[in-house]
Amino acid sequence: KFKENSIYYVMVEDLLKISKALSDETRYNIIKSLINGESYACDLIGRLKKAQPTISLQLKKLEKLGIIEVKKEGRRTLILIKNDKIRKIFELFKND
Repeated sequence: KFKENSIYYVMVEDLLKISKALSDETRYNIIKSLINGESYACDLIGRLKKAQPTISLQLKKLEKLGIIEVKKEGRRTLILIKNDKIRKIFELFKND
């Protein structure tokens, strides 16, 4: 068992968060859409062809996991990747 403040504990916690984020197809597709840059939530809805409540629910889960950051810009919501480790993982599989 790792001590809570050890580097191994932090690495395992990050890995668990990333695994949870990628385990759902909608969350995976959201992250994949954001890898090359930020996007508005309304654009994600159109791009992923999912209902607004579905996208909103998954965005909340990704935000809670610390994977994305959500910024309100007036009536629009800007979404961007907050966790750079997720970017590195996608770089490994970028030919997929």
